[in-house]
Amino acid sequence: MSLSEEHEMIIDLVRKFVTSELLPLEPAVLAREADGKPWHLTPEENEHLMARTKELGLWGLDAPESTGGYNLPNTVMARINEELGTTAVPFTFPPDSPNLLMLEKHGTPEQKEKYLVPYIEGKTISAICICAISRGRCASTRCAPRPRRRGSSATRCPARSRGPRSLCCRSASTRPGPRRTISPTASSTTSSTPSPR
Repeated sequence: MSLSEEHEMIIDLVRKFVTSELLPLEPAVLAREADGKPWHLTPEENEHLMARTKELGLWGLDAPESTGGYNLPNTVMARINEELGTTAVPFTFPPDSPNLLMLEKHGTPEQKEKYLVPYIEGKTISAICICAISRGRCASTRCAPRPRRRGSSATRCPARSRGPRSLCCRSASTRPGPRRTISPTASSTTSSTPSPR
């Protein structure tokens, strides 16, 4: 499938970003991992990369235009992710779209104001947790059912993130039987402790 000239230019810019910004960080990231430290960027490295993505116009590539993004199609994002996959540096162009899209589609006006706007501006970091509450388990094998009132059950699901987060989006199927609806909730945390690996 051929892409437009504009899309090819964006992919070329991403390739140059990987070469000039991510590949130089790879030895330090791999050395930290070899020393048994968490496999993620330091706050200084992350701050620099966030600034560069904004400078280069690589912020919100697949985010909806209504949120200030470019709304690039999946075919272009697949090529962008192929370029990001050429390095061991754990990096995703901000903001992380699944949480953004879930909040935009399902969030209340109050949630959007409180969580979505600062998230789009890069002032907060998010994590995601997806659970099938009525089934007593979720995609994370570390979730465990816990009893609630009147014999119903819920699932405790740890949010996963590569570092400190200020927003956690939980998406849960709340009804037994075939998958029906997603009930989003957003919660704020002030924890500066990275979540478990």
